[in-house]
Amino acid sequence: MIIIPSYNSEKDIEKTLLSAIKLTKSIIVLDNKSSDQTVEIVKKFNIEIIQNIEHVGRIQNWNKVLRLAKERNLKWFKLLFAGDEVLYYNEEQIASLFTKQNIGIIFTDYAIVNNEQITRRSIFTPATTLTKHNCIKKCLDHGNIYGPPSSYIIKTDAINNYFNENFPWCADWLFMATINQAYSSHYLNKIGCTINLSTRKYYSQKKNSASALLEEIKVLNILLSWDFNITNLFKYLNSIKKKTGNYLKKRLKKQQNAI
Repeated sequence: MIIIPSYNSEKDIEKTLLSAIKLTKSIIVLDNKSSDQTVEIVKKFNIEIIQNIEHVGRIQNWNKVLRLAKERNLKWFKLLFAGDEVLYYNEEQIASLFTKQNIGIIFTDYAIVNNEQITRRSIFTPATTLTKHNCIKKCLDHGNIYGPPSSYIIKTDAINNYFNENFPWCADWLFMATINQAYSSHYLNKIGCTINLSTRKYYSQKKNSASALLEEIKVLNILLSWDFNITNLFKYLNSIKKKTGNYLKKRLKKQQNAI
């Protein structure tokens, strides 16, 4: 099952649906009370659509996806945001992976589409299974190793928390890391989706902000508390130093460009 949360996505929902129906007929759109033509466009595809009675927050709608998966007793599902396109969805391989090694989440590489330029993003080279201990080490080294929600495939039984509304910038990262404390995660070295930056208004507004940096540091602090040791402490300090340095460089460059 692919579940697509949407809100005022009339410009982008069609290409998302076209990419999904090539790979599966099991699709649900969970619409956050759109005021444009999103619902009408989805209905043309004869795809199930559930519309919220009233508009809820961005993170709250993500959590409605999780609750829907539980209510429908889905074995597993893929998240896909409106504007993004799914490239990998091999049901047989996914089902096989979820029966092995206590795996609760699968995540993939993704391609970022920005002004018609496409850039592949990947953290690891071979396919990798992460336990609760080495996932923390990887996060302390690299930050959000899981990528955006459109690269996730989640086993419903593994859902042991919800997206935290107090972490609007890092809710996805913290959600995945929390599951990874009870279940292993499996990374597939293949491009699973495209991520369209032009549709991500929140990302564009927050990506170089001080609030985003502080939230990332808070998440790193939580991860360190889960598995505190000297090695992880040094990784934590190095990660904060790197993130702070990158933030200051970007802010300085932005100020220079404004002159």
